[in-house]
Amino acid sequence: MRKILFLLISAISCAGFSQVNYNEYFTSKRYRFDYFISGTQKTAVIVTDKIHEEPIWGGQQKNLIDTFEYGDFLLKIYDIATEKLIFSYGYSDLFIEWQTIAEAKSITKTYHECVTFPAPIAPVRLEINKRNDSLVFKKIFETIIDPKSIYIQREEPPVTENKKLNDAGIPSNCIDIVFISEGYTQLQKEKFFEAADKFRNYLFSWEPYHSFINKFNITAVFVPSPDEGTDIPGDNIWKTTLLNTHFYTFGIDRYLTLPDLCEVYDWLAAYPADQVCVLVNTEKYGGGGVYNFYNIFAAGNPKDEFLLLHEFGHGFACLGDEYNDSKVAYEYFGNKNMEPFWPNITTLVDFKSKWADMLNDTVPVPTPNSTAYGDVVGVFEGANYVSKGFYRPMQDCAMRSFKNKRFCPVCVRSIQRMIQFRTDK
Repeated sequence: MRKILFLLISAISCAGFSQVNYNEYFTSKRYRFDYFISGTQKTAVIVTDKIHEEPIWGGQQKNLIDTFEYGDFLLKIYDIATEKLIFSYGYSDLFIEWQTIAEAKSITKTYHECVTFPAPIAPVRLEINKRNDSLVFKKIFETIIDPKSIYIQREEPPVTENKKLNDAGIPSNCIDIVFISEGYTQLQKEKFFEAADKFRNYLFSWEPYHSFINKFNITAVFVPSPDEGTDIPGDNIWKTTLLNTHFYTFGIDRYLTLPDLCEVYDWLAAYPADQVCVLVNTEKYGGGGVYNFYNIFAAGNPKDEFLLLHEFGHGFACLGDEYNDSKVAYEYFGNKNMEPFWPNITTLVDFKSKWADMLNDTVPVPTPNSTAYGDVVGVFEGANYVSKGFYRPMQDCAMRSFKNKRFCPVCVRSIQRMIQFRTDK
C-alpha cells in the first residue's frame, strides 16, 4: 500500500513538468553563491559577495526543477548556450520577515545569505526571483557564472568532527540533514552529540518521518564555541559563540535565529546539506524554521521535541503556522484575497489547490470549531497568526500547538510529497 502511495505522490508532484538530465549540465561538486540583500519595507536589492566551489553537491540529481515553488524567493539557473532552465528551488529568508515589521518602514537593513546549487559544466545565468504584492515571482537579480573564472573560491573545507546518526545511502538519493553545534564548548562535545542523537530519535518517532527513515541521512557536525549558550538580549546575556545566535529576534523573546547564513555554510563546506539544523546549547524555549534556509532549536528545553518537529515542518515542507493567539512582531500577515503558498493554510480563494480532495462530503466549509468536528479534516478559521480570513485543516496539529504529538493528515501528506520529490530516483 505504501509503495502505491509513493508512486501516486510522485505522479502528482511531477506531472506536466520536464525534468533535466543532471550529467549533461552538472558535475558532482557544489556551488555556493553568497550575497547581501538590503532594503526597506517596499524595496529589495541584491549585491554579489562571492562564489565558492565545494567538494560535493549531494542534492537530488533527478528532480532538478522545483515543481512546488513554495517560499518567497525562487532561485533559477539557466544554461547560457541554450537558455534552458536547468535547476530551480524555492526558499524563504529572514529579510522577508523583517520587511513585515514596523522597523522596516523607516530604516534600511542588510542580511548576508547564500544559495547552493550543483556545479555547472558550462557558463550559467543565476536568477533570484521574489514574489510581488500579487504573489507572482518577479526577477530582482541576475548574474553570469563561468566555471572557468579565476575568482571562484576553491579553498579546502575546514576540518570538523562528525558522527553519522542515520545512514540511508547515497546522498543524491536521500535527504541529507546536518546538525551543527552552537554554544557548545570543547569540553561539551559529547553533550552535543547526545543532543543530536536525541533529536534524530525525535524526528523518526513521528509520522511520516518514521515510515521514511530509509530516505534520510543525518550527520552531526561539532565545532566548539568559546562560550556555552547563546545571546539573550532581553536578559542582558551575551555570549561569544560560533554562529552568533540570539533570542529576541524582531523583539520576540522565543524567536531564536542567527545573523549570517554564510558563516554556517563555511563550516559545512565538506558535507552534503539539504537541510541545515542548528542545535543551540540553551534551556530557554525557542527556535525557528525558514523554508530551505535553516532550522534552529534550543536543545535543552523540555519542549525540544515539539520545537524540532514544528520548526522542521517550516524549514523542510514549507508548512505554515496554524496558530492565531501568539505574540508576533509582524504587521502584515498576507492578503486574504489571494491564496497563500503554504500547503496547510488557505484563504479559500483557491481551495481546490490545497486539501479540498481530503474533505468528507458531510463536512461544511468553513467548518465550525466545535466538538462535532474535533478530529476530522475540515476548514477551520484561525491561522497565520490571525483569527479571521485564514483557515487550517484541523482544530489541532503540531503546526498549531504541542498538545498532540502528531501532524494532521494534510501536513502528513505535504511532508510525504516533499520526501518523495527530493528522493525520487
